[in-house]
Amino acid sequence: MKTTAYYLLIILFAFSAIACSKPRVETEPKRPKHPNELPETGVFYLRYLIERYYVPTSYKVEYDRDGELDVMGVYLNGDRDKYISEETGAEFYRIAEQFGEYGKYTFAFVMPGLYKPYNVLAVNAYQTKEGKKVDVSDRFSICYTDFSIVVKSNYQKQPMEISKKISELTPEDVKWIDWYIAVFPKMEDKRNLTLELTIKDATPLVIKLTGE
Repeated sequence: MKTTAYYLLIILFAFSAIACSKPRVETEPKRPKHPNELPETGVFYLRYLIERYYVPTSYKVEYDRDGELDVMGVYLNGDRDKYISEETGAEFYRIAEQFGEYGKYTFAFVMPGLYKPYNVLAVNAYQTKEGKKVDVSDRFSICYTDFSIVVKSNYQKQPMEISKKISELTPEDVKWIDWYIAVFPKMEDKRNLTLELTIKDATPLVIKLTGE
């Protein structure tokens, strides 16, 4: 048990090292203590890496403490009453299979099960100039933690950081977008910037990044 705990601790440090740079240090919203946590090790035994899915319906933007706009942190939130979990039943299992999870066996992980936005089809960045909305996705970089490699490796590999231009995101990249993303506008004029998430069967989520 000591050897296993030591190995998982190394994974946790490695994961922390690759996390996207944030303008401020934040954590996920408080959640109840996970029933499968082993208190003496902090290891979690899970059947599903993603334990709750939600459609992003609101957001919070945080900026660097010194007021610079070189990086902005965006937290994607949803309606907690509509979170889809294993208690939901068939809908949860259907979505989980879309993300490659079948719950066939229990595995050890260094964090509790994830809360994940889903039904995001596209991400674009815009700047409004003289009343016209201009697509500036090729002048924006985005960064988030991608957990797909964990699932695809049968929970043997570490999550990885995705960092690329928004215009270069693939449908698979967008599918695995995390609840926290960092965006980096690569332009001198950073006024009137928005991030727009296209949501399946719903109104797009328009995120106001900057004003005049």
